[in-house]
Amino acid sequence: MNLIIGLRAEDGSMITEHGQLCNLLERYYKTIFSDINHADRMEFPNYSDEGVITNEQNNMLTAEIEYEEFSAAVKSMHPDKASGPDGLNPAFFQHFWKVLGKEVYQSCKVWLQECMFPATVNDTMLVLVPKKESVEDPKDLRPISLCNVLYKVVAKVLANRLKKRLLMVEFQGADFLFFKATTAESFTVKAVLSKYEDVSRQAVNFLKSAVFFSANVRRDKQEEIKQVLGVFNEIGDSRYLGLPSLIGRSKKTVFKYLKDRVYQRIQDWSSKLLSSAGYGTVDECLLVEIEFYIEQTHTLVILGKNEPHALVSRVLKAKYFLNSGLLEACRRGGSSYTWSGIWEAKEELKRGLRWVLGDGKTINICSDRWLRNKDEFVVDQQDSRVGNDVKVCEFFTENGKSWDERKVRSCFNHIDADAILRTRIPQINTVDRVAWIHSSNGQYTVKTGYHQWQKNQVGNSGVQQTKGWSKIWTLDVPHNMKVFMWRFCRNVIPVRNQLRHRGVPVPIGCALCVGDEEHMLHLFWDCQFAQECWRLVGLRYDMRMVENASEWVLEQLSKASNETLSKLTAVLWGIWYARNKRIFEGKIISPAATVN
Repeated sequence: MNLIIGLRAEDGSMITEHGQLCNLLERYYKTIFSDINHADRMEFPNYSDEGVITNEQNNMLTAEIEYEEFSAAVKSMHPDKASGPDGLNPAFFQHFWKVLGKEVYQSCKVWLQECMFPATVNDTMLVLVPKKESVEDPKDLRPISLCNVLYKVVAKVLANRLKKRLLMVEFQGADFLFFKATTAESFTVKAVLSKYEDVSRQAVNFLKSAVFFSANVRRDKQEEIKQVLGVFNEIGDSRYLGLPSLIGRSKKTVFKYLKDRVYQRIQDWSSKLLSSAGYGTVDECLLVEIEFYIEQTHTLVILGKNEPHALVSRVLKAKYFLNSGLLEACRRGGSSYTWSGIWEAKEELKRGLRWVLGDGKTINICSDRWLRNKDEFVVDQQDSRVGNDVKVCEFFTENGKSWDERKVRSCFNHIDADAILRTRIPQINTVDRVAWIHSSNGQYTVKTGYHQWQKNQVGNSGVQQTKGWSKIWTLDVPHNMKVFMWRFCRNVIPVRNQLRHRGVPVPIGCALCVGDEEHMLHLFWDCQFAQECWRLVGLRYDMRMVENASEWVLEQLSKASNETLSKLTAVLWGIWYARNKRIFEGKIISPAATVN
């Protein structure tokens, strides 16, 4: 049960009484979210009186809201978000929208026209989520507002209109300030931040801020600067989204937290209570952590591509690709771990990018990926009579609005020439641009990039194998057989040749036929005992050309029927069961008893 037992007040005393706790939290959040009232408040900058919204845009923003806008807003909401005071989640409205939609639309439309909400619609539950295990201070709690769905629907409709018509300037909350580690400069930085608060009306949260010192700064000077700034956290000890804020030369130290988290998870459960599936779950947790870190690497790539003026982009460019673009950057010795990760992700990124034709002045007609009408987006360079540095625009007519067909056909084979001539040349002045081929709008997102990265890692056959993995858990067999099949496909069944390979001193012969070496293919298919089991259930497999039993089973999982797969799983498990009974208990089970 989540319960706040007590919190520490401003004077350091511990408060446990419910009413006093409420008052303490109210004071704390009022202090954080209230306007900063400085006597020397600066004047706001004078902006031009010229309107930033045209009459046409204003008419679009103030036009009567349509029913379809509310439908789109409801459908776009996550169905299982926590409910507000009305006890209803978005899934309720989505499921019954055909019944409730018109009434919701009419009511919300009236509220917007009258600029007034019913009081109950505006009710909100405030939930305090702990940021860490041991909560002692109000700052250890994160406030989450749970609003009624109707309120969120109206807010989303308005936000969608603004998003379509206005260019919004977003304040970036993660900024770095560099200064010399002296007391004087610390006071200057503190004063600048204070002025920033005055002008922007946004308070800097020093409790969540962190500071980093170079190794040359004495410890006493570090403490003095922390006192001046009111910042006591150090970046090296902190994490952002669960990841280390700094990555140094020692990768073992950086990623030690992954090992620690898995170890802690194991310690939380008694090892005697963990089944083989439980150990598998722990392994999967580690994989999730690693995959999430890789996803963050993709985020850095996008930061470098879409935010060229960001500090991290300018630093990386100055050091690693000063005279070229990010996509043309080379890897060199002595690169930081961050740049190495970006470079690896960049190579994955390049496979999903192509040029979209504009004025044709940037695209190399032979070497760049730009031909939408070809699978690989490039012309056949070996069969062309054009140099690599020739631009696409050189094959336009004089007005730049159509292709010079004669020139195109004289320089390229008929397949490439047809593909080029079918490519539309923009009739308005526009520049060449790069597009991401794995999204419908050509925009790169971390989600689409990460999914494509996963596909590239497993290869073309991995698509079917991924389907096979998920099929395991839908089989109509007992759960212990599903777990066995999962272990079989991961190639972790401890047959004797694998145990010997890992240094375990066991006999090498098959326990069921006392013949050949016991490996996966022999035990489960070639052994006379196994062959009789397969004959009794009516399944015949020619395994002579099979090299890897686990991969073969995964392939079957992706294409065989559920009935066949259930038989396959039961026979494999039965053979393993009979084998273990003979080794560990001395009991002999016949093939007929095994399959029955």
